[in-house]
Amino acid sequence: MHAKAVSTVILILCFAAIPARADSTYQVAGSMQVLANSSFPGVGETIDYSFLLDYSSQTGYTTVVGIPTITSFGPLGAFTMQTGTLNPNTAYIPFNSSSAEIDLGGFFSASFSPSPVVRGADLYSCSTQVACTEFWPDSLGGSAVGSQVSSGIGLFAPGTATDSVRLVPEPGTLCLFGFGALLFGLKKKFLN
Repeated sequence: MHAKAVSTVILILCFAAIPARADSTYQVAGSMQVLANSSFPGVGETIDYSFLLDYSSQTGYTTVVGIPTITSFGPLGAFTMQTGTLNPNTAYIPFNSSSAEIDLGGFFSASFSPSPVVRGADLYSCSTQVACTEFWPDSLGGSAVGSQVSSGIGLFAPGTATDSVRLVPEPGTLCLFGFGALLFGLKKKFLN
């Protein structure tokens, strides 16, 4: 009788531990797009992304773990993403090519949100006239001069972003779940 009670308590503890905030890694996947100015209809830069964010730090710092998957299409070249620890006071993750920076805007720190939230994309800067002419605002006549080329002129070029954020179970949680299932099976087999 005591064995049944003990096994039931252990089983409840194992399965009850799963909803606790032991899991802190989120997969963020989606696509962002920045379109060119009206003189170049149909031109744009698209970046498909997938990366993992670790929210386990108690200080608000979030860390990109693993190797992000980044695929870019468009005239601005191949993009890479910042990895490592992210500053909790910034609300974007920069994606950089040799000529441009496109920022994935959102809330990527436990200081702002309990889970990652994507809000959009912006072409923040574009540094070469050949690659960036299509993205400069119509008010500049498809060209830019001097300091505008290197000073974050892309604040004019808002983009869109779609995303999917899901919690990735940690190995400890999976182990606990497996242990609970094993106890459940043993309880049925040996204690009836």
